[in-house]
Amino acid sequence: MAAAAVTALTLYLLTWNVHQQQPIKNLDSLLNLEKLNSTGQLPDLYVIGLEEIDSSGVCGFGKIIPNIFCQAHDWQYELDDTLKKFGYMKLSFKRLHGIVLGIFSMKKDCKLYQNVKTDVEATGGFNWGNKGAVSTRFNIHGTNICFVNSHLKPGDGKLQERILNYNEIIEEISFDVPGYENILSHDYVFWMGDLNVRLDANLDTEKIKQYVRDGRLNDLLEQDELIKSIRDKKIFIDFEEHPITFPPTYKYLQGSQQFVTDRRPAWTDRILYRIKNKTDSEQNFYKIESRDYTSHPEYDVSDHKPVSGIFEIVVRNQNPDAA
Repeated sequence: MAAAAVTALTLYLLTWNVHQQQPIKNLDSLLNLEKLNSTGQLPDLYVIGLEEIDSSGVCGFGKIIPNIFCQAHDWQYELDDTLKKFGYMKLSFKRLHGIVLGIFSMKKDCKLYQNVKTDVEATGGFNWGNKGAVSTRFNIHGTNICFVNSHLKPGDGKLQERILNYNEIIEEISFDVPGYENILSHDYVFWMGDLNVRLDANLDTEKIKQYVRDGRLNDLLEQDELIKSIRDKKIFIDFEEHPITFPPTYKYLQGSQQFVTDRRPAWTDRILYRIKNKTDSEQNFYKIESRDYTSHPEYDVSDHKPVSGIFEIVVRNQNPDAA
């Protein structure tokens, strides 16, 4: 077998709970398309997770009523129209009620992505899909990558329910791909969404706001239940997150930069990543470089702020001559 050739793949991930709002018309800026295009740094893939899109009508209620009953949503049309101007086309777009996961590739590269598979898991009341996850996987040059967009149990004091949601998603989402049947079997996993995580209960609303005004984000993040739970290996074991340098992404008065008074601010919207456990020799090959992790506070139509991340991963081409 020929030696594996090293290829870099650049990913732009975005998660946004849009609070049932209609698509905005200036997605170019949110996706950083103009700037990245002007510098010749457009990513190979855009991976976009949305939560709480307008889900009126019957659409993708868990695995009982499949995605085939869903009509294309206005957000899908807007994303298609925006990205195709820059040479992208839809690789996959999967919806579970109000949760969607869309993947867009450079048109010239679409054939490189093989075994594109999707699955969903509903965890909300009666498993109708108001909470849960959508997942898509594929392989490129022999490297297998899985993406998850999830919306977990909301509310203060609900960490254990969120952990149960996570475990259910891990256990139930599956793919008909030998050797890569579940999420964690993949070489790379990217997991994003409205994870609904909160800050410790000893921090009241006014104290959190004061810490944000004073720029004491690190003090708040020490009380972030996701960071603490990962450290304690209660959830997202072996996942990592780029250091957070932006204010809490929830909950805002729509059309403003002001937090509401009846909810404690929190970093509910997150992007995590994981490399599968490898042998010592393989560990030196699989790499994720997290280049950017930020929120977009200027987008104020929702009570959440969008969060994006730019990543570069290494893939290996087992058959370079066939590429």
